[in-house]
Amino acid sequence: MDLKSVIAKIAADADLRNRFTRTVPGLLDNYFLSGSGQILTKEEADRAYAINFFLDGLDFVSSQVRL
Repeated sequence: MDLKSVIAKIAADADLRNRFTRTVPGLLDNYFLSGSGQILTKEEADRAYAINFFLDGLDFVSSQVRL
């Protein structure tokens, strides 16, 4: 495998990302990246956090119940 082409592609991608963020610096301020790689708005991230918090609580309670 030729590493020169891979490194050139990585450098080009990094340069494009840097130019994009310099051009519109505040465009992505209201977005978050989830653990699974999804792009979420603040409201979606808050809802997902609340649901995960609730499900974690249920898992904890069910792990403490002994029959």
